Amino acid sequence: MTTRVSDDVTVVGIAGELDFATAEPLSTLVKAVIPDAGRRVVLDLSGISFCDVSGLRALRVCGETAHASGVALELIGLPARMLWLLTISGLMPVFAPFISTKRQP
Repeated sequence: MTTRVSDDVTVVGIAGELDFATAEPLSTLVKAVIPDAGRRVVLDLSGISFCDVSGLRALRVCGETAHASGVALELIGLPARMLWLLTISGLMPVFAPFISTKRQP
């Protein structure tokens, strides 16, 4: 996971597998950056190769934590498989309209 700040946007890049081993570190990282994030946190998921139910749960927790703090959490660079998982799991409303298949410039 990588983190970079640009203006009032904090971008968290995730690569590899989003599963039981990486779900908690992601949630912890997002919770840590929210107080200093300004109004937006962007999760760049373009490097995700696999996501299981633990990863989906972590994304939901991140979205709910951001929303409760008044911060918009955006998902960008979603591979088709991630879009499919968010759709069938019913998590699309947690993030919509902040979902994009494009990568952050």
